[in-house]
Order: sequence, then structure tokens, then C-alpha cells
Amino acid sequence: MSVVIVPRGSASKAVLDVLKRYMLTDDFDRALNELSRLIDIEKFAEFLEWLEKSLTIYRLHGFSLVRSVKGEVITIAVYLEDCGEGERSTTASRVKGYLNEHELRNIAENMTLVYLKGFEKVEAELFKELESTVQKVLAVLREYANIVQGFEVIRDPDWGYTITITLSSSASEALKLNLRLQEMFKGIPVVVKWTGPKDISDEELADYLVKILNIGGFKAKASPGFSAVEAVREIRED
Repeated sequence: MSVVIVPRGSASKAVLDVLKRYMLTDDFDRALNELSRLIDIEKFAEFLEWLEKSLTIYRLHGFSLVRSVKGEVITIAVYLEDCGEGERSTTASRVKGYLNEHELRNIAENMTLVYLKGFEKVEAELFKELESTVQKVLAVLREYANIVQGFEVIRDPDWGYTITITLSSSASEALKLNLRLQEMFKGIPVVVKWTGPKDISDEELADYLVKILNIGGFKAKASPGFSAVEAVREIRED
């Protein structure tokens, strides 16, 4: 038997219109049902409208429900397009301020901001494929929720779409996660940065890089005088 917590008729047309506009799903009724179990959908719709109006450079692409391997919703992924490092920090602070001011702790605890760069001309089918990968990565990152500082998807001219994650952890912990994620998502470059101590040697760092490249199915091309250690340091300490 199917149980609908919030049928269409119990939510105002304005709220449903906002959710329809931003919800990235082919099954709106099911997603509405699941969303209502997590948060106050009217407050969330107000938040989405505020977010869209308050963005200066970014564009709110929409949101989706991230599920575990068992099909349970574990977080709401809100996708923002066209972001840069400085503006990303500013937007995150403004979002936090809005949620605190309106006492929307429940939404804050069940939402993840996902920054997408270079997605202006992505075709619908390609975005669905990327979104599916992002959702799976976020499901893994749920285990590291207390140390995840950033999550970004960027279109690189040489590597294509890449996923960059920042952890407030040591180098060894970040690299172990990087290796794990790259093994799960072969063909899509994953970079895990860290803000904590560098608790491994340069040789170990380079060794991790080689393992990550190999397990992901990537071939590193190096010019004479290329230093893998320096390359990794530039990427991860950028």
C-alpha cells in the first residue's frame, strides 16, 4: 500500500510550482512525498526562491534527493552553477545566515550545496549521467559529513568533468578516500584536497597519485623535467 504524506492538494499551488520548477526528477509525486518526510516543504520552497533572487553570479540549477544503496533519502543536493572559489565562500555564508535567521535547522541538516562550474551548455542526458555520479559520491561522503568542507564539479578543458572535494583532514585520510572514490568512479577524475597536516612523505604522495591515476584508467603525460610531487602539491594546495 502506498502512503502519501503530503498529497498535492494539501500544499499550495505556489509551493508546488516552486518545487516543480527546481526538482530534478521524473517522478514528482514520489519525490514530493519523500521530501515532506524530511523537511517543511513550504519553508524549503521559500528558501529556494530566496536563493535564486540572492544569487549574483550563480544560477540555481535545481535540487535532487540523494539516496543510499538501500534507496533511503540521505540528503537534498542543491545544485548551483557558475561558481568561483571566492563567491562560493560568500554564498555558503549567506545561506548559513539565512537558515540560522529563519531557524531552519532541519533544512540545514538535510541539505548539501553542490557547486557546478562550466555547466551552462550541458545537455539534459549528460547532466542526468553526471547527476547520478554526484549522488553516488555524496552518498559515500555521508560517512565524512563532519569533515567535508567543499564539493565542486568542474569542466576542465583537458580532463573533462572532474569532481573536487575538500576535507578538513590529514593528507593520508584524504588520499585514502580519493583512492576509494576513484576506484568506484573510473573514468571521471576525482580530486580530494585536505586542509589538515601533510602526514606523509613526498614519495608516498607521488605513489598515491600514481595509484589514483592507474585505478581511474587515466594515463599521465609528462614533459621532460616534470615532477609528480610538485604537480600534486600545486593541485592540492591551490
